[in-house]
Amino acid sequence: MVALCLFTFMSCTDIDLDQDFELDTSEVELAVPLFSSQMSIPAIADVSKINGNIEILQDGTIQVNYRGDVVEQSSTQIFPPIPGIFDLPIIDTVQSIQLPANAQDQISRAVIGDTNIDFTFGIDASELVEIEVTLPELSLNGEVFRRTFTIDNRNGDQSTIASGLISIEDHTLLPSNNQLTLRYRAIDEQGQSMILPMATIGFDVFTFNYVEGIFAERTFDIKGDIITIDLFSKWISGGVDFKDPKVTLVVDNSFGMPTKSKVNFLDIITLEGETLNLESSLLSNGIEFEYPSIEEAGSVKETTVIFDKTNSNIQALFSEKAGKVSYDIDALINEGRPQDPGFLTDSSFFRIQVEVNLPIDGKVNDLVLQETTDLDLSSYDEVASMELDHIISNGFPMDMVIQVYFDDATGMELDSLYDNGGLAIDAASLGQDGLVNNSSNIEGTTMIDAIKMETIKNAKSIRVVGRFDTQLYNDPVRLLDIYNLDITMGAKIKLQ
Repeated sequence: MVALCLFTFMSCTDIDLDQDFELDTSEVELAVPLFSSQMSIPAIADVSKINGNIEILQDGTIQVNYRGDVVEQSSTQIFPPIPGIFDLPIIDTVQSIQLPANAQDQISRAVIGDTNIDFTFGIDASELVEIEVTLPELSLNGEVFRRTFTIDNRNGDQSTIASGLISIEDHTLLPSNNQLTLRYRAIDEQGQSMILPMATIGFDVFTFNYVEGIFAERTFDIKGDIITIDLFSKWISGGVDFKDPKVTLVVDNSFGMPTKSKVNFLDIITLEGETLNLESSLLSNGIEFEYPSIEEAGSVKETTVIFDKTNSNIQALFSEKAGKVSYDIDALINEGRPQDPGFLTDSSFFRIQVEVNLPIDGKVNDLVLQETTDLDLSSYDEVASMELDHIISNGFPMDMVIQVYFDDATGMELDSLYDNGGLAIDAASLGQDGLVNNSSNIEGTTMIDAIKMETIKNAKSIRVVGRFDTQLYNDPVRLLDIYNLDITMGAKIKLQ
């Protein structure tokens, strides 16, 4: 809400009296501009480099949004490719081949990805043998996988044959109990069937473009993230009671199976380093993610969950000057529903993003902000007095107190400008529509005598501090993009 109230020094002037002025023995008066600033929330968004954006809502209210990094997990990370099979002996003309998949995953249908198959056959007689191999559960465009091979060892020079790699990409697999059936028929020159003395089959790594079946329960660790909230980074005390802060969880899911969240933690970390736990029944009960049906394979379903003051303790947490939002989420797949059929594709993914939404429509409790700029008064050796003139226009519906401090090179305060704790400025007035209709304006001069000047001429920086408080008002304050704070300050220096 008050990030826009930082005081930025637009210009500072260092004056070399020996070069810039011809001094007589008479008294000389110099006019020196110190700074001029007009601050608003949209302008401060660029200055504070917020990791997100500032949004102007339809009613003009300003909302600051912070987004975490997009966390995405692909199908190969959740369901890795099935390891290959190498040189598996074929001991009979009909043989079941167990796919090396998770035994608790029952594949009913799959479309093969970039996978190859190979065969090796051998005979021990000097004859010619014709071999036909079929894999009944594997087909392409409705045609069952079938290959023929010939071993011609009549001259004794070809007792074995290797098929080389045969691509089965885009083939459809319809296994039973995760098994693939191999059948072969070997016919010798007399037309007699025979069992080959040597035969093997091999697959390289199984990849799938699509897999359908019943999948076992599993927990998948989705990487967490930390969202830095720098809206509060300039505050040195006080806080804001936001009217309706929110944390929004958005999940895109293209896995076709029941998936539920397990939020290990969703914490608010304050600027002081204290960790506060977000509490909500949504976290303790888990969040069911939307997912596409088998008929919707290839589509993406979005689930949006909003934690707000109606379902969590978030409002109290954000009154504590939040500096970070830290979260870690797991995905529980098929929890308690292991018999529900589902699917995944080679492009299936979970995509999770967490966003913090802070509508700046709340109460400020003794909030203090500050900004510092360099100052050099060392060239003013013979100062009789100095006047500091200010023109301030407060366009915010909040009372304000301004103080100017002069600090040494270590940041230690040497002196301050205004007596009685600072310069008080009334809040801007509000019309019947609840919007500011007139800014609060003040002009004035503060005298600095030679004794005080001796102290502050050792200053190396000038620190402007603004303090706001709306706790005396009954209703929350709305901050709009049209509100701003104008400050202009200059000095008149009298030299001996």
